[in-house]
Amino acid sequence: ERVKERAVHPSEVPFRSSSQALL
Repeated sequence: ERVKERAVHPSEVPFRSSSQALL
């Protein structure tokens, strides 16, 4: 499901990556 979300929301891909990096 996450893979599909990235394709649908490419703008959120870098945003989520930053959130994971902070965690």
